[in-house]
Amino acid sequence: MTNLTETIPTTETTIPAITAVIIESVVETYAAICENTPQVAAAGQEMTKNNLCIGIISLVGRAPILLSLAFPEDTAVNVSEKFLGNRVAFDSLDMSDLVGELCNVIAGDTKARLEGVGVAAELSLPSVVRGDSLELLFGDQVDSAEETMTSDEGLFKIRIAIANELGEFGP
Repeated sequence: MTNLTETIPTTETTIPAITAVIIESVVETYAAICENTPQVAAAGQEMTKNNLCIGIISLVGRAPILLSLAFPEDTAVNVSEKFLGNRVAFDSLDMSDLVGELCNVIAGDTKARLEGVGVAAELSLPSVVRGDSLELLFGDQVDSAEETMTSDEGLFKIRIAIANELGEFGP
């Protein structure tokens, strides 16, 4: 697994370039919603693995991509206040809806950015899971990257998986 900050933004349709486009989309969309720009967390600044709410969405095309955003309870509640204007209880269905919608908004922006570099994709519906010590497992057919981010709302984790056999890009 790679750290997301090891990618170099380009307009090429390589896995590192696609990852960079996705990260740019996550950071800029989050900043627009929460009015602060998330940064890569400092070394040793780890997010809890307990009481997480994880949104998962796929961009399906010739380059299958999975994007997940994991929020611990405090971060999720703080994000809800920025996104909705009021605090949502972590264990409510409203929180699941909020995390799913946040993934959907980010994935929509990502889709538009990827189309700008020649990578066509359609969005899946978002899925949301909540629990302790949750981990997305990927086989050897994908390249994956993750990064813990910090923001005024707290820590959260971005995880990306891209099929390592990209094939042809385009519509």
